[in-house]
Amino acid sequence: SRPTSLPLLRLHAVQRLQRLLLRLLRSLNPRPGARYGDLPSEHYVVPDCVITRRNGLWRVSLAGNLHSRLTIHRAYERMIQHASGEDANYLRGCLQEARWLLKNLEARNETLLKVVRCLVRQQSGFLEFGTRALRPLTLREVAAEIGVHESTVSRAIARKYVHTPRGTIALRDFFASGLE
Repeated sequence: SRPTSLPLLRLHAVQRLQRLLLRLLRSLNPRPGARYGDLPSEHYVVPDCVITRRNGLWRVSLAGNLHSRLTIHRAYERMIQHASGEDANYLRGCLQEARWLLKNLEARNETLLKVVRCLVRQQSGFLEFGTRALRPLTLREVAAEIGVHESTVSRAIARKYVHTPRGTIALRDFFASGLE
């Protein structure tokens, strides 16, 4: 046979293999778990905080999405200097609202961290040994320890989750009605 026919045969073999693999891929189910039932999106939980243990100490941090710093772009601040009259007043108002929002977000995150740090102190037994070591704890106790009103603690833990070595848990589960 001719020397050029060998590369041609290889090319045809590769193309045939590609067609077979493509047919196999197309026959596969892209959602194999769907046959066992749908999991509604409200069952997916993204933690707000993370509790880890490093060098024998419990550490609390905001989860990645909360930890990123929002800032006001300097160009918007400079726009005020070049604006006149009513425009400058409008931009100053917007800038003030943006600063207020950032300050409140930072305060919210700080409150959340204080609450979770308090939970770590109060419920370290749970983190070590599991639900059998979960002790009764009230919003009032946490509020008193961190120096805020009970309703502030309630709002801080509402629909918030923490990732622990024992899994991702609703912050509400650390309190008296807690984990069963």
